[in-house]
Amino acid sequence: MSKNQLLKILTHPFFIGFIITAIIALIVMPDVSKYKADVKEIRYNKDHTLIFSDLDADHNSEEIDFDIKTSLFKIMVRQGKGIKEQYNLGSKPIGGGSYFTGDYNNDGLKEIYLLTINSDSLLLSIIDPFHSQDFIVKERLIFYNDTLSFVGELPIGYFVGLTDSESGKNIVFSLSAGFSKQPRSFFSYNINKDELKVSPLSGVSIQYPFKVDLNGDSIPEILFNTGAVGNYNSYVPFTDQSCWLMVLNRNLEFYFRPIEFPKYPSNLFVSSIKSKDSIYIVGLHEYFGTDTISSGIYLFDYKGNKIRSKPIKQIERSNYYLARVKLTGDPRIYIIDNDNRDVRIFDEELNEIQKQKIPKLDHIINTWKLDIDQDGSDEHLFRGEKPGTLVIFREDFRHPLVIDLNDEYFVVDLSICLRDGVPYLYAQFIDRGYLLQYKLNPIYYLQYPLLIISYLAISFMILLIFRLQQYRAERYYQTKRKLGELQILNLKNQIDPHFTFNILNSIGSLYTRGANKDLAYNIFVKYSNMLRYTISHTDQISITLSEELDFVNNYVELEQFRSGNAFKYEFKVEDGVQLDKTIPRMLIHSFVENSIKHGVRMAEKDPLLELIVSRDRNAYKILIRDNGPGLNSKAKKQAPGTGRGLQIIDEMIDLFFQLEGIHINF
Repeated sequence: MSKNQLLKILTHPFFIGFIITAIIALIVMPDVSKYKADVKEIRYNKDHTLIFSDLDADHNSEEIDFDIKTSLFKIMVRQGKGIKEQYNLGSKPIGGGSYFTGDYNNDGLKEIYLLTINSDSLLLSIIDPFHSQDFIVKERLIFYNDTLSFVGELPIGYFVGLTDSESGKNIVFSLSAGFSKQPRSFFSYNINKDELKVSPLSGVSIQYPFKVDLNGDSIPEILFNTGAVGNYNSYVPFTDQSCWLMVLNRNLEFYFRPIEFPKYPSNLFVSSIKSKDSIYIVGLHEYFGTDTISSGIYLFDYKGNKIRSKPIKQIERSNYYLARVKLTGDPRIYIIDNDNRDVRIFDEELNEIQKQKIPKLDHIINTWKLDIDQDGSDEHLFRGEKPGTLVIFREDFRHPLVIDLNDEYFVVDLSICLRDGVPYLYAQFIDRGYLLQYKLNPIYYLQYPLLIISYLAISFMILLIFRLQQYRAERYYQTKRKLGELQILNLKNQIDPHFTFNILNSIGSLYTRGANKDLAYNIFVKYSNMLRYTISHTDQISITLSEELDFVNNYVELEQFRSGNAFKYEFKVEDGVQLDKTIPRMLIHSFVENSIKHGVRMAEKDPLLELIVSRDRNAYKILIRDNGPGLNSKAKKQAPGTGRGLQIIDEMIDLFFQLEGIHINF
């Protein structure tokens, strides 16, 4: 591409319009999220916790109200506007995920599963609101140890869900105590047989368990995050002085021997990816202590064999999180780097292939995975950096939405509420809850046609201005050209060749006779100044008043010399006149030449020419006066001429006004 072609592209109105539109889009247009969440309802439920679940599959969620501030733990199930049933327990719910809803007998109606605590006992209750409208299991003992006390510290519970067995479905859940140390186990309870299984004794801190079929036998295994917190010092297998990669089968036995990641404090986040026909376990070991131990990403096969690993930058505090996504599409590993506000994306070779900026999250990363718009893909939900905020991501962590509910507390729990099949997100805070509708933001797609319309409007406006400028430039050029032609014509009409020949002959005569060489030299200088002025100003249509007067004075003095000083010339510039004002070239000369030709030469006695320049308020006045017979005189002698002098001057003045906007009258 040549330089001229490039310049033509860069100066094209549509390219300039694109640049201007891009600048406007970056500076003026707001950052519009692809999704939005409208607050539909606020529930003020002090001392109550609400969750929603469509228990009877009628596309309308029932409201489950937990009231724990009374002596009894009250569970009220509301259907529509009324209370369907109330259930009372003598125990209290544990921390974390203390509830779950599921259909263990495949009748299309869900039950409510609750984990509660009573002093040193951990209990399971199952409520059936639609069949018996009573407890299937009420405060069934799950764990008891008379040497432990949970006063002031509640274990964290996580429901994994329902799993199949030969004798019916099992409800699988985990319990993880803190400084009380035990229990730190998984439990599987068979409802039909009233049978309880417990995972092997362990000291690991269990976090966020989930199911995944690692070996393709359609029976899911259980994976979970672990934390090395270093508060379990007594002897126990797999202590919390380290993190452990553990996988449990449906019988709650180790699928392979646990793999140790030494040293605390640290976290081990686990996920899974599918590559071709194999499923791999991904581990993110995040060490945030003082030793020189690298954090890293690890890839294991389903038997626990390490495939590859990659170190990542060590950070001062726990601020990483490994996300779980569906096992579909290209295998991708998503790691949240909350310090740098990034989602770092890795492929199955552990190569970092992309970074996406995210809003700042709470320094203690709490996460939920819910399909809040019921499109078949879960969204990731996190607490925001400040209380009252919630951050929602799509499954691939694109299009983050920050919702600020202006609450003074952080969100406690989230659930899906269906109303006539329309999904809503219910966000439970300490003393109130917010019902939100999460949906596509129509403005997001509207901004693109608006940008296109803006681009076209700006481009066509620039094109119109460009065309107008072209038209004005063309008119200016033609006006300037016409004015120049008139000035040349005027010069031809006014400066007759005999003037030049007479001047040259007179100068030559002075030199030949030797009469007055100084006078000859002075006359020659004045004539040469006139010639230089004429040549040097050929391309100018306007000059300063000072330049025009110099030319005219030289011309008049030469005419005096040519005529043998047959007339007098008086020249005066009054005070207040600015000689740098511009006028058409040859304008004053035209009148002076006419005055000499048709006035002074025709005067009967004492010929006189006067040129006076003065200022009258906002205008300049140029007076050219002679004592000749006048243009309308019937004198016998008439000077020869073309008769077009005044017509040319009129045209010059009109064209000069078009160019400069200056009025000239005579």
